[in-house]
Parts: sequence; C-alpha cells; structure tokens
Amino acid sequence: MSKSVLEPTVRVLFESGAGNNITIHPEPDERGERWSISFKVGEEDFGIASKREKVRTWASLNSAVHWLKRLGVKDVSLKIA
Repeated sequence: MSKSVLEPTVRVLFESGAGNNITIHPEPDERGERWSISFKVGEEDFGIASKREKVRTWASLNSAVHWLKRLGVKDVSLKIA
C-alpha cells in the first residue's frame, strides 16, 4: 500500500461511509509490534497517516479497535501475520 490519507480525512471518509473493506494488521516497528489500519475507497487501498507518522500505528489491537469504534465502524478484517 503506497497511498496514505491523514487522520482528519479518514474520519470524514468513514463517517460518510466511503471507506470500506477496513483491515487491521501488524506493523513491525522499532518500538515492537504495533497495529495499522488500511481501507479501500473504490478499488484503491489506503493506509492512515498522522502528522508525525507516514503510517499511523497503535500500540495495541484494543486501541486500534477503540479508535475505529469511535468512528462508528462496525465491521473490520484482522490479519495476524
């Protein structure tokens, strides 16, 4: 996945229902294993970026799920490897 979208834009996409096929997957990191989120808009895959990180990561699976729940996301896929 080479394209990423900043968090504020992702929030708008998810709240409007445009982002679908949401996947949480492990993201190797110098801080240890962390979790990232990807999604589709149309046929294109995107990752989530933040102001500080090209790929936004969460320290735990629970924190990634909590972030998605706050946006109203109810259905995600999980990759564990």
